[in-house]
Amino acid sequence: MSCFLLAQEKLNQLGRYGLWLSDKVLTDGPARMSFRSGNWKDIKAWQKAGRQRVLECIAPVSLGGRPVVTVTLRTTYDGLDIEFLTWQLPMGPKTEAVFLKPTGAHGPLPAILALRDHGGNKFLGWRKIVRTDSTPWPMQVTHQDHYYGGTAWANEIAKRGYAVLVHDTFPFGSRRVMVKDVPEQIRAGGVDPASPEDLEGIDKYNKFAAAHEHVMEKSLLSAGTTWPGVYLVEDQCSAPMR
Repeated sequence: MSCFLLAQEKLNQLGRYGLWLSDKVLTDGPARMSFRSGNWKDIKAWQKAGRQRVLECIAPVSLGGRPVVTVTLRTTYDGLDIEFLTWQLPMGPKTEAVFLKPTGAHGPLPAILALRDHGGNKFLGWRKIVRTDSTPWPMQVTHQDHYYGGTAWANEIAKRGYAVLVHDTFPFGSRRVMVKDVPEQIRAGGVDPASPEDLEGIDKYNKFAAAHEHVMEKSLLSAGTTWPGVYLVEDQCSAPMR
C-alpha cells in the first residue's frame, strides 16, 4: 500500500494527482534500481550502483570535514563515564553531544552512534535517549516514559560494554532553529522557551517547529540538497569524534 495513496478506497493526500502517482510513477513492477529488474547479475555491482544512486538523490552537503571537538565537562553517573562535548559546524548553532562508556574502561570499545527519535519534539535533542544525572528534566522523563518505557537506552547500551556517542543534529536540541532568528510572519505563535521547565513555551516552540518543517524542506530542495543530505553528513562528522 502506497504511503501516498489508498487507491482502492480512493483516499489520498494528493487529490486528482494521487492515481497518476500511484499508477504511472510508482507502478507495480520492479523499480529501476531493484535487483529484481534483471539489470545486474552481480550483487556487489548492484550494491555499488545503489549506494551511488542514493547519494545522488539525497544530494549531501559539504561540511568541510571533521570539526574541532571541545570537552566541556566530565562526570560519572550510574556506572558510566560521561563526557559533554561541543563542536561548531559551518552552519547553525554549536552541536552539543554526550559520550558514554563503562566507568574505568580503557582501550578500544565497540562503538555506537546513537540516533534519537523525532517525536514531534525539536526542543529536545540528545536528552531524549540519555540520562547524565539523578535530576533529569521533567519533560525528558516524560519523553522517555512515553517512547522508551522509562529507559534511557543509550545508557543501557553503554553499560553493556559499548562506547556510545549521542549528538544533537539538525534541527533538534542545540541545533534547533530559534524563533527569534526567523521573520515574524512565519513564527506561527512560536517562542524560544525560557528554560526546560517552561512547558508552555516548549509546546509553543514545538508547534512552530512542526509548521516550519515544510519551509525548511522546500528551502533545502531549492538550494539543491535535501533533509537527509544534511542529516547524513552531520552524522558522518560525528561518527569518528571519540
